[in-house]
Amino acid sequence: MDDSAVLRPGGENELYGLGRDPREMHKVFRDSAYGGRQDELRARTLE
Repeated sequence: MDDSAVLRPGGENELYGLGRDPREMHKVFRDSAYGGRQDELRARTLE
């Protein structure tokens, strides 16, 4: 899955599903369909 993420400590996180939204117009960070992807990106960021 191609995604773009911005993770901010203490701020508003952003996640975009680039397959459906290549221009990053619609945030999907709070979308439950992307819940597993959110966890995966957080874990990779903390490595």
